[in-house]
Amino acid sequence: MIYSIIYIFYFLFAVFFDFCYHEDTVKKKLLFFVFLCFALLVGFRVPSMWADTFVYTYSFEEIPMLGKFSFNEPPIGYSEKGFYLLSFLIKSIYANSTFYLLVISLISFGFLYKFERKYCALPFIAFAIYMARFAAGRNMMQIRAGMAIPLVLLATQMVKDRKLLFFLLITFVGYELHHSLLMVLPLYFINMLSIKKIHIVIGILVSFLLASLFGDVIRTFISQSALANELARTYIQDEGDKSYSQTLLNPVIYYQCAILFAFTFLETPIRKMTPYYDVFRNGYFYSTVLLIVLYKFAIVSGRTSTILATYEIVMVPMCLLALKKHFRYFMLFILLVLYTILFNEYWQPVYMDTNLMERVIQDENYGI
Repeated sequence: MIYSIIYIFYFLFAVFFDFCYHEDTVKKKLLFFVFLCFALLVGFRVPSMWADTFVYTYSFEEIPMLGKFSFNEPPIGYSEKGFYLLSFLIKSIYANSTFYLLVISLISFGFLYKFERKYCALPFIAFAIYMARFAAGRNMMQIRAGMAIPLVLLATQMVKDRKLLFFLLITFVGYELHHSLLMVLPLYFINMLSIKKIHIVIGILVSFLLASLFGDVIRTFISQSALANELARTYIQDEGDKSYSQTLLNPVIYYQCAILFAFTFLETPIRKMTPYYDVFRNGYFYSTVLLIVLYKFAIVSGRTSTILATYEIVMVPMCLLALKKHFRYFMLFILLVLYTILFNEYWQPVYMDTNLMERVIQDENYGI
């Protein structure tokens, strides 16, 4: 309860500084201070309280020291060589698991801070949204994704400017931190299309139709895909405890649809605020389609769609700015209630079952 109260105070603080305080130098320093405090909070967390974290610290402790490191020895709990190398470099500086988590946290929130400074119109509110929607799952547990996603989102400029080589380079680095970042590649080519409001509406309706009529066919096709099995075997094979289904009644689907449609139908005023409108909207559209079509794989749909769903920390503030003032304050109240509920729901300790932890440690292909 106390954490929800703190979150409410931060949200009100964010509204004040984004809408009422106009000294940019002070706001910049304050935003940096907020990010730093939160990064320290995440870095000094108790590993046993956050499922995957304990596996990461165990894996870190098993990494060989200088002179014995080899890529031929697979890391424990994950398979990405880039993250393995980064972990080794951190251990070479100081072989302490708390230091390891702290460095990962500082790097991850550093990327997110740069993303917000470049693309967010209301950065304090954007961070409030991030805390409620994404931080617990990513930065407290799925730390590879927590680092890779903001890094790749920094390439938004390259998607807009159609700098394919640089976009591919950053995506490759993200992929070597977390293989799910491969799903970002279509964004570049989607953004080359001339997508209108009607295409967004039809696309979402078709996605629901495909999911409801051919959900089982899609599940079978993906389960038999060699690429999908290489990237996410434990999430798509029937015998895996991570391959369970969601339903099309998943409230997150309708939450994302609401944001997508709001951003789409407020296009005229929002385009005046940002040159990246198409990238944000197209990326979020792609994310929402993935969430719907892949609903038969609950974890896969969530972990692939969440990458570009992060754009909502930019999109929601712009929607607020596009509203008339009297309606804006009403929506701020609605968002405060919504995000407080989400914060309270997501920020619960997640303890890993001992048997599951042993499976992750023993099976190099199991993955976290």
